[in-house]
Amino acid sequence: MRGPPIKSKLMQLKTMIKFILCVILAISAQQSSCFAAIQPYPQTSKEWATYLSGPQTEHCPIIFVHGIAAGFEKWDPTAKLISDNHVYSMRYLSPDQVFHNYMGIRPEVWVWNVSYYTPDVLTESTAGNLTLYAQRLDQMIQTIARITGQKKVILVAHSMGGLVARKAITLRPENAQNIVAILTVGTPHAGVDSAIPIVGQFRDLATNSDFIRQLDRDWDALNKIHPIRWGVIGGIVTSNILPNITKSTTDLGGPGFVAIQSSIPFGEWRDATEQLGTPVTNTPHFAFRAVVVGQHNQLLTHQMTLSGIAWATGISKGEK
Repeated sequence: MRGPPIKSKLMQLKTMIKFILCVILAISAQQSSCFAAIQPYPQTSKEWATYLSGPQTEHCPIIFVHGIAAGFEKWDPTAKLISDNHVYSMRYLSPDQVFHNYMGIRPEVWVWNVSYYTPDVLTESTAGNLTLYAQRLDQMIQTIARITGQKKVILVAHSMGGLVARKAITLRPENAQNIVAILTVGTPHAGVDSAIPIVGQFRDLATNSDFIRQLDRDWDALNKIHPIRWGVIGGIVTSNILPNITKSTTDLGGPGFVAIQSSIPFGEWRDATEQLGTPVTNTPHFAFRAVVVGQHNQLLTHQMTLSGIAWATGISKGEK
C-alpha cells in the first residue's frame, strides 16, 4: 500500500534533481560564454611571455599608470610579472624633459611603468591637478610611441590614475584611435565622497566636481566618434557587521576609498555585484567588467587584474 507513494516521491525527486542540474549547466554555459575569450589567463612570467608574443594578442606597448600619492612601486610586481622583469620606467620632469631608463635594446614585449609626478612632492601636493597630470601622461605616451615606433598602446591604470588616463585620451581626437584598450582598476569615476574640494587633486576627485563632469562629457563625445575598449575592475570589502553590498560599499570599508558605485559607474555596479568575482564582457558601457572582494591596493596584484590585462592585450572580436 505504501509502495506507489514512495515511488512517486522518488520520481519527483529525480525530476527535481534533473531540473536543478539543467539550470546549473545553463548558468555555467551562459557565464562561460561571457568570459571564455579571456580565460584561462597566464600565471607565470614564462606563460605571459608566450601569451603576449603570440598571435592572439595585440603587439603594442603596455603602460601602467599609478594613483594618488603613488609611484612606480605600486605597479612594479604586476608589471615585472608580465614582462619577465623587463620593465621600463618613465617619469615626467618638465614640459620638455622626461626621464626613462630605456637603453636601446629592443624587447620582445614593451612594458612601461610611468609616473606623472615630478620629484617635487610639495608642489605636486598643493598645485597639481588631474588635467595637468593628463597632459603629462599624454606627453609620455607620445614619447613611448617614438621610442618603440608604435603609435598604439594599452593603458592599465589604478585609482586616480584611471581618471588621468581617461582625461589624457580625450585631449586629442587621435588618442582614442591609438588606445587599443584601457583598463581602470579601483578608479573613482564618479568621484570620492570624502574628498575635500579645496586644492588640486582633491578638488578634482570630489564627487560631481567640474573635472569629472567635463571628463564625462568629453568621453561621451569622443566615444561616439571612436568607440573605446574600456574595462573596469572594482573592489569591495564586506564584513559580518555590514554584509549587504550597497552603492556606498568601498574597497576598504572606510572613508577616503572608492565606493563601488564610483569604480563601476553608470549604475552597472548593481549587476556587477550580483556577478561577484565573475568577469563579464560587452555590457552596456564596458567591454570588460568585474567586481571582486579586495582592498584598494590589493587590486594591483589581484588575479582579476591579471585577467583584465589578458583581456586588454587580447585581440578584440566584436567588442565595444
